[in-house]
Amino acid sequence: MEGTTVYILGAGASVEASPATNGFPDGKNLKRIIAASFAIRLTQSSSDLSDRVMFDALVKLSTDEKGNFSTSKMNDLKDASQQIRNSMPLAPSIDNFVHAHNDNEKLVSCAKIAIVKAILDAERDSLLARSATQDGSFYEKYVSLEETWYAKYFWNLIQGSTLENIADRLSKTKFIIFNYDRCFEHFIYDALKTYFNLTREKTIEILRHLEIFHPYGAIGSLQWQDETNYVDFGVEYIAADLIRMSKKIKTFTEGTGEYSEIKLIRSHVERAMKFIFLGFSFHELNMDILIEDRVNPKDISRRKKCFATAYNLSSADIEQIRRVKLKNIALRESILIHDLTCSELFSHHSIQLSQ
Repeated sequence: MEGTTVYILGAGASVEASPATNGFPDGKNLKRIIAASFAIRLTQSSSDLSDRVMFDALVKLSTDEKGNFSTSKMNDLKDASQQIRNSMPLAPSIDNFVHAHNDNEKLVSCAKIAIVKAILDAERDSLLARSATQDGSFYEKYVSLEETWYAKYFWNLIQGSTLENIADRLSKTKFIIFNYDRCFEHFIYDALKTYFNLTREKTIEILRHLEIFHPYGAIGSLQWQDETNYVDFGVEYIAADLIRMSKKIKTFTEGTGEYSEIKLIRSHVERAMKFIFLGFSFHELNMDILIEDRVNPKDISRRKKCFATAYNLSSADIEQIRRVKLKNIALRESILIHDLTCSELFSHHSIQLSQ
């Protein structure tokens, strides 16, 4: 594993952690889930949200610190929720819709709460959240993940490795995750702990060598990342939890994290020799986070390699991504982008990705 490798994860990377019938949605299904969160239940005397937790969240947002409830604010929030619901079939994505209405604070609040709820539900229903069987075994859990990119990444990480050098390998890998979920963090902790039969403390010590960035935030840190202020993977929640966690995530309009973090991300991207884009949409705002547009392609090393998924995209779109979106990442002939799933990319380039 020569040089630094940067993994860039988009929404499509989390989809593989889903069982066949439920779990992490792609952009289209996320819109449907959010719309369903704001479905109306009609009664003889009123019309309220049918999702009780979402209704409670709007009530809480309409109540001030002294416990005074504002009917006017509640009505505004209801109107915002219905605008979101009605517009979802018309929106390219929830992010684009929120971006178009960045001046509507109540709409942004409603949307972010619905996003957090969808993520927590998906985490809880995911393959990654499966518990041990009655005999204490996690075998079935890892069998269900065997054909996902998570397992294939882990195979590359540990191939020819021992516990003594795993920390060094992790230190040469950076993860830039444009999702709000914690799928990768949850997986890598459990996988390392299980494979090397480590204590919790030793696992955390090793993972301190791995740098993970969430430019738009995440719904919370896992316990191995923050002992005092953490959110368990797929935790059950009440309205207050959703509101609190929604303040941890940012939309396109709200920008990203601290500029110092963006500078660090760009520094890692500039120095990296290998890039692996998984389930990433190559949105212009996201590409701007990774690298500044003023990079001169003539300064890009011929040794840099870029691998990327472009699942269900046309050959014309793939060529556009290679020629325009990734021009500042690697030279055109060094960009290998395919209409493949994340798992298939690892299989297709198994030797190159393991080196």
